[in-house]
Amino acid sequence: MTGQILSFAASIFLITFNILRIILQFKTEQMRLFIFVCILLFGVVDRVNAQFEKIIHQSFEIEEIIDLKFNIAGDYVIEPWAGNVILTETKVRLHNASPSIFKYYLEKERYNLTSASDHKTVTIESLDMERKPIRTKTGECYEFVKVRIFIPEDYIKLTDNHWRLEGAEDTPVATTKENDTEQ
Repeated sequence: MTGQILSFAASIFLITFNILRIILQFKTEQMRLFIFVCILLFGVVDRVNAQFEKIIHQSFEIEEIIDLKFNIAGDYVIEPWAGNVILTETKVRLHNASPSIFKYYLEKERYNLTSASDHKTVTIESLDMERKPIRTKTGECYEFVKVRIFIPEDYIKLTDNHWRLEGAEDTPVATTKENDTEQ
């Protein structure tokens, strides 16, 4: 990997040096054309780097829900907002991959979230909790995923991944018949 970086840096230096040498030899008309071609080529070189980015928005209804729990792969941020639904924003950046690889993982919902409801509790979780590294024949792809979760401002934080509706009391522990008969 280090050898590739050094090779890349050396080739960029040589290209820059040759471009500067050529620019000094051109006249005004030729200079404009040459600069235009260079800008065009740098745009193409930027695409060869293969960095793709997408923002995925999702919303989840939470009517009559007291507890919110989160089980999200990687780092995430929870922010209160004035709405009455949960909104999520997943920002995905993938480096060193082809467009088809990026599209494949988006279609496979690698970065999507899902919700499961159990009476008065909703759990928001990642569909893919592991997110194994993406490897291609040219090496490993680098992915950066940042999740922002917007929850109604009526909820208060109990733990990092558990929020409760403000003013809601703890749910009582159900008693069994054995406990009732012993008394």
